[in-house]
Amino acid sequence: MSGPTPSGSPPPEVPEEFAAAYRAAYEQALAAQSRREEQRGPLPVGAHRPPRPETRPEPEPDDRNPTWFERIRDSGWFVPLLLGLLALLL
Repeated sequence: MSGPTPSGSPPPEVPEEFAAAYRAAYEQALAAQSRREEQRGPLPVGAHRPPRPETRPEPEPDDRNPTWFERIRDSGWFVPLLLGLLALLL
């Protein structure tokens, strides 16, 4: 069993060109993150910044007419109709 590997060195099975590409992308991501933090400004002492929520587009409202199944499902007869169909099946 070999000793601990120094931090920053890739595992031995990773080819050097892949490790170099990964290292470059990681450094770019760190630089971009620090630029974003600088743009957001400093925080007061003892404060923490909550993570930003993901922005997702709002679903568009459904303006079409309901289908026959939606009309049945939303009516008061849905549960009795379902129970009756299950009784017939048994």
